[in-house]
Amino acid sequence: MKRCTFGFDCGAMFLEPGLLPKDCPNLFNCKGLPNLSPDTQARIRRVMELDGDRTLEIIALYSNEAARLMLLMRGNPQTPNSLGAIAAIDTLQATLTRMRNQLDNYGTTTYIAPVNTEAHTYSVKRPSGNYQYNKLTATDAIFEPSERTEKVKVIHLSHDRDPRNTEAKAGINRRNKLLQLTAKLNAFEQSVREVLANLDIEDS
Repeated sequence: MKRCTFGFDCGAMFLEPGLLPKDCPNLFNCKGLPNLSPDTQARIRRVMELDGDRTLEIIALYSNEAARLMLLMRGNPQTPNSLGAIAAIDTLQATLTRMRNQLDNYGTTTYIAPVNTEAHTYSVKRPSGNYQYNKLTATDAIFEPSERTEKVKVIHLSHDRDPRNTEAKAGINRRNKLLQLTAKLNAFEQSVREVLANLDIEDS
């Protein structure tokens, strides 16, 4: 017999390079491992070395645990780090930190329009002709008034090139981009949750 019936490296199990399966103390137990019932354990011997001292261990394993041990010994096992997951998380954390720092200061120095507000163009007819003006409108009275005491639904922005108009429209554009960012972050977080739910880390 040149190979262990269950695929173990007999020499590695007993720290005896070249140990043949026919001479392995686990010979008969390994033969029965594939046919074990799910609630039955087999006793497997192995030698462990710690600080130069070798100790013979007898471990009780279910068949799936034995299979996992064999693959960990021979199957070139990988880790989340070796597959790049940890580096990807670190990169993502750094990116999110930079994003958070930018967003923390965004609303304090830059105008961002509220939801349910839009910029509209309207015409005013005068004796000298028709004139186009702009206004920022909301579905509810949420704007601070310039003359009244109660809040208003409209802020007048004057003509197209007026800085009030260009800044208000820029604020709407910023709001839309932030809402898109929020939606993408929420979708990404949900995707990560689904991936984590499908990992069998807790079962390993």
